[in-house]
Amino acid sequence: MSQLSAEELRPALGRGLLSFPVTHFDDELEFDERAYRDHVGWLSEYDVAGIFARRVARAKASS
Repeated sequence: MSQLSAEELRPALGRGLLSFPVTHFDDELEFDERAYRDHVGWLSEYDVAGIFARRVARAKASS
């Protein structure tokens, strides 16, 4: 994963499409990591300026 500084990111954003992947859920409304990874992999095959994905920690079940 590439992490650019603000100075590096600014011109890169103007060079192509920006992609914001859809979050995939299964029939139980749980995050479907495999489908999400497949989708991001598919997006990465295209010439885009950036793919924006947010990592969210899974909530711990209360006891």
